[in-house]
Amino acid sequence: MLSAFGWDSDQELYQLSSQDVIALLDRYLEGALTAAQVQHWAELLEMRDDVGFEVKQIDLLKQIIFRLANPEENRAITRTLAVEIQAQLIEEAS
Repeated sequence: MLSAFGWDSDQELYQLSSQDVIALLDRYLEGALTAAQVQHWAELLEMRDDVGFEVKQIDLLKQIIFRLANPEENRAITRTLAVEIQAQLIEEAS
């Protein structure tokens, strides 16, 4: 979707939500995505200034994207981490 646009648009092209991250992690847990693909997705989001974050959870979403984009500095992307992140997002939303 974003690949159709150049980097760093002057306007926000998309607003990432907690549901987006939960859905991505569901795909990882189902085996449709690898840890490397999850990391790559997060790395690409970190580089885009034209992707915003759900206002209610902006700080948490930024932290999660950083964690997923930098597993060597944080924790490896595992099934356990994916479930923990999903639970954290669900808890914060309620």
